Amino acid sequence: MKISGKVDNDVTKLELLMTLPGGKVKRRKVSLLGAGVFAHAEYFCTKEKKGHYSVELMGEDGHGPVVLALFPVACGSADHLRKVRVTMKKPTVDMAASKAAREAFDLVNAYRKKNKMKAYKWSVKLAAVATAHSDEMCKFKSIYHLSPITGAPDKRVKRAGIKTDLVAENVAVASSPESIVSSWIMSEGHRLNMVLKDGVYGAVGVCKASINKSIHYYATLVVTGKIR
Repeated sequence: MKISGKVDNDVTKLELLMTLPGGKVKRRKVSLLGAGVFAHAEYFCTKEKKGHYSVELMGEDGHGPVVLALFPVACGSADHLRKVRVTMKKPTVDMAASKAAREAFDLVNAYRKKNKMKAYKWSVKLAAVATAHSDEMCKFKSIYHLSPITGAPDKRVKRAGIKTDLVAENVAVASSPESIVSSWIMSEGHRLNMVLKDGVYGAVGVCKASINKSIHYYATLVVTGKIR
């Protein structure tokens, strides 16, 4: 499979994270050819490699890592033809958006503790940035990092008057704080943002919305390094 495209000029590193059918994660460096152009060939479908893969293209700019793309790859006719039905689970508890945000943040820190890492320190300023982005995603009923209104995550943080050398962001829509954080753990790129070695401050912002007559939560996790 050929994976190619173009990224912003401030992206200095590219890497593929591939979650194999058995759950193991493999990493591959992707070469930048100049002016943001990249091309990479990866062999998925051999006799020994049948099944479903989760593939993520990770980038790194001057402010930290970012998930640029995430897509599945199916190898083998049975896997390729298998119908996949995606449904949103009904929320187990209907709670205020602010409470859902704090619960999701606590679960992120619980995951850090499990990995023997210090907890992220809650930042009121980052909470405002995260909540504003979640409110926007709520409005457009879509999840994304690059906003047509506010731009990239590092631009949002900078606009809030926060000076730092590291900015990372996770986004999701799910039925509960537990489902939000579980989806991040299952995505290797988002999981890595939860266990950043140089991450110091963080916050989660949530917007509550109705999807198919059920309540769901649009969530944004913003993490930074030391704030100058």
